Amino acid sequence: MSQLYCGGTAPFSFTVYHTHFALLKHKRLLKYEKEYLEMKERERENEDPLVKLQKENARHCETILRLERENDDLAHELVTSKIELRRKLDAVEDQLETSANTIERVTRQNEDLAEENRNLQREYNQ
Repeated sequence: MSQLYCGGTAPFSFTVYHTHFALLKHKRLLKYEKEYLEMKERERENEDPLVKLQKENARHCETILRLERENDDLAHELVTSKIELRRKLDAVEDQLETSANTIERVTRQNEDLAEENRNLQREYNQ
């Protein structure tokens, strides 16, 4: 039997077979999924209301624990952020104070030099 090749290295019949097999496998999986979901729905419908409520309660308890952990994590992150921001603010305030002192010192030096310059100008003009 001669085999046809279709654009690649795999024979055409091989490609068609695997494409067909994959399609059937996908359809079969969809069927099994549908059957499974229907079976689970029937189980839920036939389940004792007390058991159903206990399961729901357990899920709620798990959710509460997860949310409490998340809340703790967020609270820790908030405190850490506030501490870091306070540290940065303190550093900026220190830098501002240092800059203000430097400006004041340089301004006084400038005024002193201007006064000295005026005195020298008067001496020169006399």
